Amino acid sequence: MIEIVRTVPTLAVCRQIVLHLFTEELKDAEENTVKSSNEKSQNMDMLKALLLAVPRDLGHDAIASSILALISMEHVAVDRWSRVALLCGLLRKVVNLFTNTWYDGQLMVNFILGHDHNFSIVGLDIIARIVFEGVILMVPTSMIDDTLDSQSQLGNEFSIKLLEMKKRILRWYLKSFEVLDAKKGDQFKTREPNVPIFESILDSETKEIPLTANLKILHCLLFLSQPDSMHLLQFLNPNIGWEMEDSSRYLEETRARATICIKHGRVVDDDLIRIILEAARKKNGTTGPVAAIELIEFILYNCRDEAEGSIRIKDLDIVWSLYSLAEHVLDRPNEGEEIPRYV
Repeated sequence: MIEIVRTVPTLAVCRQIVLHLFTEELKDAEENTVKSSNEKSQNMDMLKALLLAVPRDLGHDAIASSILALISMEHVAVDRWSRVALLCGLLRKVVNLFTNTWYDGQLMVNFILGHDHNFSIVGLDIIARIVFEGVILMVPTSMIDDTLDSQSQLGNEFSIKLLEMKKRILRWYLKSFEVLDAKKGDQFKTREPNVPIFESILDSETKEIPLTANLKILHCLLFLSQPDSMHLLQFLNPNIGWEMEDSSRYLEETRARATICIKHGRVVDDDLIRIILEAARKKNGTTGPVAAIELIEFILYNCRDEAEGSIRIKDLDIVWSLYSLAEHVLDRPNEGEEIPRYV
């Protein structure tokens, strides 16, 4: 009796196959190659068969590494945003191959953020854009038509998953990006007894707070920007002149998915605030105190007057940490140095 042993492809083999299939799909898209319907489906059929045959985590890892490899190629660096747009469309096509729950946005984002990147070629803004696509593709198709009640079981489950993903993304972002204060000078340490002047989004008289480029990206990743805002449109693709109306099907679907994430992402808990506070407290870190306060204010502002909004802060120490972050401390003079006097 002959026993047939079925072996699952290793990660290296799976990555190589996915990378090859993605390369072929990109080549056809970039060269505008016209193919028959059978030829069009061949690569995707092979990819679907592979992904169904391997463990889900292995399949997601192979897709994430292939996307990053195709962006990192030296010869496409000058036109990277065009390739990013094609890869986002390709990732969406992969997700659409399945009518069940094969795709796991948490797995995809974790693998994208967990791989080593050649930042000098790829750019953190590009990684952020791929992460954003990985998150919005997590939205169930049944939620896009907006017929489900926000308090339904599916809506609540999605809200919980989205909050955990936002925490993962926030930790990575505050570690990798410089989210420093937009204003010059240290507003929290001075020998001049002048109280710092703050502009707050929570102040009804303040219409808009100027943001640094990196904070704009973070607002998009945390779904603090509206789906029709210029911030989000430029984040999706800065090479497109968004002043001209673009009603493409891809953009409309992206907006629909982003709207779901904005609606179900209005949840704030202790851990989300702690991540920001800890980043701001690090000496010579990437986050400044003013930027940290503004970010927290925007997150809280996003929960205002909405049935879907929920602020679940139970740790009173967070209040004291916020106070310490915003406390105005006069700089002490060095020993033997004359103390400045003000009349």
